[in-house]
Amino acid sequence: MVLLAGPPQRAPGNTTVLDFVGFRWVRAGTGGLILDKDFEAPEARAVVQAWTSQWVIDQFERLRDYERTHMTLPEEWRHVGFGSSRHLRLTKDELAQLAGQLNAVLEPWRELTKARVESREDSPDTRPVFIFSHAFPEDL
Repeated sequence: MVLLAGPPQRAPGNTTVLDFVGFRWVRAGTGGLILDKDFEAPEARAVVQAWTSQWVIDQFERLRDYERTHMTLPEEWRHVGFGSSRHLRLTKDELAQLAGQLNAVLEPWRELTKARVESREDSPDTRPVFIFSHAFPEDL
């Protein structure tokens, strides 16, 4: 984890900059996000909670933007996006298994993207594709 001070910005090289309370965590965009320490201190937990809240807002803003503008995409891209929601009843172990399976499905696509980014030889018919998913227990 790299901590930097300063204003938020988009970093070069497909890197995401996360800025909270004067600190930035820099992570590769294709590698996902992993918090590599337990945030036991209340101040640290507050920072992570603030970041998480903004992260969720940003994801739904991207979806909202897509829904507003997808008909302006080239014809062949207009109807290939998808959405899905399910209400399941699972044990904690089953939810963990589901998370592993979904991440395993996405892994070959992440590797393909990573290879394209590293080679800098994207095919002209590729576009950035944003995928987000959340699965969590709800109160009864």
